[in-house]
Amino acid sequence: MILENKNIIAATLAALILCFQSPAIAQDLNSGDAASTPPTAPAIPMLSGGVGDEELAHMQSVEKQYNVKLLFTDTTGIFVSSVPLRIEDKKGDIVVDTVTKGPVFLITLPAGSYKAVAQLGTESKETKIIAQNKGLRTYQVHFSQQAADTTGEVDSNPKSQ
Repeated sequence: MILENKNIIAATLAALILCFQSPAIAQDLNSGDAASTPPTAPAIPMLSGGVGDEELAHMQSVEKQYNVKLLFTDTTGIFVSSVPLRIEDKKGDIVVDTVTKGPVFLITLPAGSYKAVAQLGTESKETKIIAQNKGLRTYQVHFSQQAADTTGEVDSNPKSQ
């Protein structure tokens, strides 16, 4: 009987050790059904900025690392920033929903077709984007001077890329 109890205890300890060494089983024990945990979407590399000469120079120095560049200006070429921006894939799923921190928005999207919807004041602009695996494609989004003036978020640097 003593030998039988020792075998049961040893088997139980071995099972416990095995369970806590296996991440899948440990997750199952610690947080419920591991299969019910939704997968995390991969991060999409993006960068926004370009306010001021130094920041603009930095954006230009790294832009080749991305495949899409959006440049926000008014119709006279003056940069605008703080633009609410949403990018949707061809199914209409939202890929990005953000507010730009400057007139330049860089992003690496999987190859395909997208729609960018930018809003400045009451003015909304839609831009069709084609992302490719190689090379940078630049899209300039022009807002009316009136829309840019009402937001107060302008950069008078008229250099356009």
